[in-house]
Amino acid sequence: MEIKNYTVLLMLEKSISKKIERLRIDLIGSPLVDNLLPHVSLKRRFILKPGIAEKEIVKIVKNFSLPIITATNFYLDYWPEVTIVKIENDNIINKHKELVHLLGDRIVTISPEYENDGFKIHLTLLRDPEHKFTITQDVISFDKMSFDTISLFEIGEPQKRNHAIKIYSRKLKEA
Repeated sequence: MEIKNYTVLLMLEKSISKKIERLRIDLIGSPLVDNLLPHVSLKRRFILKPGIAEKEIVKIVKNFSLPIITATNFYLDYWPEVTIVKIENDNIINKHKELVHLLGDRIVTISPEYENDGFKIHLTLLRDPEHKFTITQDVISFDKMSFDTISLFEIGEPQKRNHAIKIYSRKLKEA
């Protein structure tokens, strides 16, 4: 039996998502990175502990209190194999920690060093392990990003990143 990997994402509101999708299409020929539209991971990759049903995680995400979150402090950054938009937003950090706590002992986090105090909010613009593209700050042609949807996805293993299946999703409301 294959072990399923999951993640909880904050999806961008449509107009900004479309701008990033257009940039990705222009650069890499696809609006998707890792088979996903532009997003921020609220809870990074995890698996369920034995005896825990997927519906338990869906219930937690479904009942998770989260308003639309708008970020205004962000900038382009470069990690070894990816170009990202690094985001600084205390609301997202606090909601990340709250969700990690709620999921608690039901899950096993893959790469736990990137959770809680190691959590870095970012939106992956593109994967570029061969450094083919030069992207500058001016590609960010917007001054805010609003996240208006929370989604739970089943995702492919880290080495493959070959699928993303939406398990649950809902629109968020204003605070």
